[in-house]
Amino acid sequence: VIVSPGNAAALNSRTVTISGAPTYPHAGQVLFLTVQVSTQDPNLYRWAFASLDSSDSVEKKQDVLGCASYAADGRLNDLLWTDSQDTAKAVALTRLGYPVTHVSDQVVVADVQCGGPSDHRLQVGDIVTAVDGHPVSTAAAVRPLVVAHQPGDLVHITVRRGSQPLDVTIRAGRNAGRAFLGIVSQTLSSWRFPITVKINIPSVSGPSAGLAFTLALIGELTPGDLTGGHRVAATGTIEP
Repeated sequence: VIVSPGNAAALNSRTVTISGAPTYPHAGQVLFLTVQVSTQDPNLYRWAFASLDSSDSVEKKQDVLGCASYAADGRLNDLLWTDSQDTAKAVALTRLGYPVTHVSDQVVVADVQCGGPSDHRLQVGDIVTAVDGHPVSTAAAVRPLVVAHQPGDLVHITVRRGSQPLDVTIRAGRNAGRAFLGIVSQTLSSWRFPITVKINIPSVSGPSAGLAFTLALIGELTPGDLTGGHRVAATGTIEP
């Protein structure tokens, strides 16, 4: 996998549109940082060029994607991109005193252990909807249902992969004497907002612009200059 420099993209009136609340002019700017990651195996020419370019980094595919396919990793990062925007809106508007209503949660498979019980059974980006027929909507609800089994038991997982529902049976492994599936799950939340906020940035995915989104929204919705008139680039996720 080739990792290359991206850019510092400005969050301004062209990329962030707000309706239903007053916005304020300001001199500074918040920018979010991106990197480019190859989405298919590079050919020999691309690999050689990247190896000689000090700006590029050639990484083992497993170190970057784990055991995920490019398609599954793309699905996961699209979900995390949407989640980072929604969480940023929730954090910024709550910070500013707007009433934000939590609507629902869902569980996404964020990582699958290579060679673990779920390898080739579950994929990153799968939405887990039930364990053994018990509906789940948070990551915290998954583990008790799994460890209620004995190692070697069959665990029945219901997931949604894209728009397709699937029933997957996994033989539980053993970890510290307990049953485990070898996955990391994460809760994604949806919210209802009193104003409309749209973030219009194509061809980007992943969670790490959440901090910049939050700062940009606070800057747009408050008088004064959050960045002191400077252009400030930021990266990092945001959590509720």
